[in-house]
Amino acid sequence: MKTVGNLLTYTKQIICIVFFTISAVALASDKTYIVGSDASYPPYEFVDENGQVVGFDIDVLSAVGKAAGIKLKFLNTPWKSWVNTLNDGSRDIWASGIAVQEARKELITYTDSYATNQMVVFVRADNPNVRNVHTLAGMQGKTIAGQKGSINLGHAQAVLGGENGCNSTDEKQHIIATDTQFLAYIQLLLGKVDGAIGNKTVGQYLMKPFLDKNHIAIRSFNAYDSEKSVQLAFVVKKGNVALAAKLNQGLKTIRKNGEYDKIMNKWFGNSK
Repeated sequence: MKTVGNLLTYTKQIICIVFFTISAVALASDKTYIVGSDASYPPYEFVDENGQVVGFDIDVLSAVGKAAGIKLKFLNTPWKSWVNTLNDGSRDIWASGIAVQEARKELITYTDSYATNQMVVFVRADNPNVRNVHTLAGMQGKTIAGQKGSINLGHAQAVLGGENGCNSTDEKQHIIATDTQFLAYIQLLLGKVDGAIGNKTVGQYLMKPFLDKNHIAIRSFNAYDSEKSVQLAFVVKKGNVALAAKLNQGLKTIRKNGEYDKIMNKWFGNSK
């Protein structure tokens, strides 16, 4: 009887272990990952007429999540809080056209790259002050605007001088740090700065309505010495390699099954 009793107790323990294991797996699969996105970068991410965060990045990450079997919820979140929200757990993932940069690897964990981007300086074609300027270095002594804390502004300040995106205005170097990339372009369109540094695709998209309406001509030149493309990636909290691996596997899946190409074609045509 003692042996039978021990067997029953052991069996109950096994059942409990299996039950709790299955429950833990179910809870994990039911988890909804919160995605932060500064929805001011059309066509990568922006808020549509229904108040929903949409765009190329959103479509790609949504497809990645579906392929990886994880649920996602997107929340419009100010860019300045991207690292803090990962650290405090209020955001699990960030999708906001984030450039891969070595220095940032000390703060966060990147996924594999999902797209490339070109960083340029936009200037007004009717501005005689920059008529013969074709490089970022040539903007020395000119006024230039860019988004605070962005890789773009950091690069401008590295080339022209000044702190790395810390000051709202650097009077000596005439560098203006704005809260969003859009505001940097507005400064340019209004003639308050000589140039605006940022994402080429985003800049063209945001400025087109203003250019068409006001018949303003804009030209751009590469922000780097060569035709350098910047890699874009999603990010997770520093050290969360398990989540990054899930996203990487999902990205590989949608590249292989053609879903990624469909999304590219939706937002950018057949160009890749």
